[in-house]
Amino acid sequence: MKDKDHTDDAFNTIDVRENTKDKLRFRKLPWALWGLAGGFIAGALFLLAWGYFKDFSKGGKMITYLISGIFCCFAALFINDSVIETVIFNKRINTLQLERYDIYCQNKHTRIRMDYIQRVYAVRRGIKKPGTDTTHYALIVKTVNNQRIKILETRNALRIRKELLVVRKFLELEDEVLAIYDEIRTKPGSKKENRFANEPVLLETETGEDGGDEQEMIEIVADSPGPSP
Repeated sequence: MKDKDHTDDAFNTIDVRENTKDKLRFRKLPWALWGLAGGFIAGALFLLAWGYFKDFSKGGKMITYLISGIFCCFAALFINDSVIETVIFNKRINTLQLERYDIYCQNKHTRIRMDYIQRVYAVRRGIKKPGTDTTHYALIVKTVNNQRIKILETRNALRIRKELLVVRKFLELEDEVLAIYDEIRTKPGSKKENRFANEPVLLETETGEDGGDEQEMIEIVADSPGPSP
């Protein structure tokens, strides 16, 4: 994939909405949160219907309504946390535009000049400990004034590496390092602890064109890249 042009179909992911010589546009929708919210709403409706058609006692119906209300509260929390993210790299106006929208129609806009972008790299973040795993991946856009902007968060390591490649090719950034930099923590506020320092780790398995399993090695390294010399 390193030898292909960024407009090649091999770089298309569910987040890529436009990929031309002059514009690269991503749109990330919170499908996971919406799916969880939909599941809780469906569960609440099922319980309400069950309580309506079944001959429950007054106490039984109250319990049904209470559980349905709890399910609706969980659904509201997931919907409240959902954010739609749009990332646009536009060579014609030399601008990176980042837009985030929530359910309250509150918009957060960020614009930077593309010629201010110094580096783009991938990170693995979150908390990983027994019983808790919030591991996710994202791209970090670093500017010449040392500003770091996180974009395109996902739980799919292969997707983030593919999006890293297409962004670097679009920006014509020469960087051979495709490793994912580890910034994972074992508890909130703790320093990152890398259990895979400088060792390739098999993170995902994809299905090849012939229907078989195509496996890729993705390297995790300990330190995030510092200032360029």
